[in-house]
Amino acid sequence: MRVSCPQCGASVDALTESRFYRCPFCASSFVVRGSRGVTEYTFRHVRDDRQAWSALAAYLERGMFTEPVERIAVDYLAFPFWMLSRNGDRRTLTPALEHPFAEIDFVALPAGDLVFLSDDDDYPRPSVSMEEVAERVPEGDAKGTWSLVFIPLYFLKCRAVEQDYTAIVSGPDGRVFALGYPVPTGSSLMVRHVAMIAFFTILLMVEGLLIRGHLVRAGSFLLSFAVFYGVYRVMLKRELPS
Repeated sequence: MRVSCPQCGASVDALTESRFYRCPFCASSFVVRGSRGVTEYTFRHVRDDRQAWSALAAYLERGMFTEPVERIAVDYLAFPFWMLSRNGDRRTLTPALEHPFAEIDFVALPAGDLVFLSDDDDYPRPSVSMEEVAERVPEGDAKGTWSLVFIPLYFLKCRAVEQDYTAIVSGPDGRVFALGYPVPTGSSLMVRHVAMIAFFTILLMVEGLLIRGHLVRAGSFLLSFAVFYGVYRVMLKRELPS
């Protein structure tokens, strides 16, 4: 069967009805769908599980979650998405593989250059067809350029506050996609934090009453805040999972 390369337009003999990797003229890779070629892309990325866990730890720190997190397992996959490009810059991603993760719907296209697939790697075959995705798109919005993009994703399985969680980390840019933060069950940590904030508030009130000079009072406030912030950050880092 002969199809047109979606990248350069050359007429090429497709070796299979479902998958065709390389155009001999422009070296692009594409799949064959309904007698037409659909370009395949991915991102350059070298697997690094430690970096993925570090991205999750930073995400939890931003959410002020400080309870221990047990690392259970890491699954790494170049996950396929059907990408619909409209007007050159509007890109919509839809999972092209059946999955049990609700978080996958939050995945966005990473920053970086799209590259054609390499012959050295094995990429999963889509289990959700482009036609199925197009049927779910509102009429008129499906017009555009369809392509298949494989995004390197880490599926981090962990346990916190006696519950199992899966967080998805994008390999190219380290973004974390999750439904939210685990909900702490203990109260000792929160009491400790509240006590520190209460002490800082009382200290500022005492300084405001005892120090009469405006400049001296302002300097005292800044010094107290710097000390409090430093101690608070040190405490958080010690309580966060490494």
